[in-house]
Amino acid sequence: MATEWELECALCARFDLALPDLHAQGFKLDRQVLLSGRRLDVLLQRPGHAWIIELKQGSPNVADTTAQLLDYERCWKAHFPTPVSLMVMSHHASEQKIEEFASHGIKYRALSVPRIFQILSEGVSTALLGECKRLETDDDGRIRYLLSNFAHTTVPAGMRFGPPWSHESVFYALIHAGMPHKAAWRKNIYVKLFEQKPNCAVLYHPEWDNKDKDRSPLHLNPWARSWPAVGWHLERLLDEEVMELGNVDRKGRDRERQNFEHYRILDWDRFAEIIGLS
Repeated sequence: MATEWELECALCARFDLALPDLHAQGFKLDRQVLLSGRRLDVLLQRPGHAWIIELKQGSPNVADTTAQLLDYERCWKAHFPTPVSLMVMSHHASEQKIEEFASHGIKYRALSVPRIFQILSEGVSTALLGECKRLETDDDGRIRYLLSNFAHTTVPAGMRFGPPWSHESVFYALIHAGMPHKAAWRKNIYVKLFEQKPNCAVLYHPEWDNKDKDRSPLHLNPWARSWPAVGWHLERLLDEEVMELGNVDRKGRDRERQNFEHYRILDWDRFAEIIGLS
């Protein structure tokens, strides 16, 4: 099985072989394009049309990938008038998933593992991969307003704070208390448990995009410089079995100190009490 990175290298190095029809139509390729906090794996552009391509290893989850691409589409349309099409690429595209993606207006194509390794065996120049590109606009304030999900940063009318606590009520109680949160125009809103810089303890909104499906909304980084000031609160959560580890980031070599631990909350009432909400 080829990795997503190998798929990306092969596509960028031999766009003409991977997507010959689009190459023949004059599209130009950019990789890892940054757009309002989103990172687009591949962007194809020509005058009057663009393609956003999401790369996936193996067989992608249709619901999650569709939601991801539709968010990219919404972001693109807020920035640019150019029509945009959506595509998923992986190593194998089954007929069933081709149809499922097509029902959402998304193309699903494959670049086979043998073809990927054939391209890579030719050698891939780093110049062919290019550099990450940031798309700029002249009206960032308006764009960010259009992309903002204010429902995730505004306390619902009539919400009651107190036992029995839930994920939702704890999140909005922290918002109500004035704790800093991720900007509403960005994806996956979180709120800080305490004042901290850099981030070391954040709680994600109940509707965040939980890619690992481990339902672990509390993210902690005990290696962050800010941890000594707040960590003593959070160690009680482990001591009293209020939470359990679900997953750990793997950001790669030389970035280990940036890895967050993801925790599931077992008792929201005790959690709220320990962080000072009750």
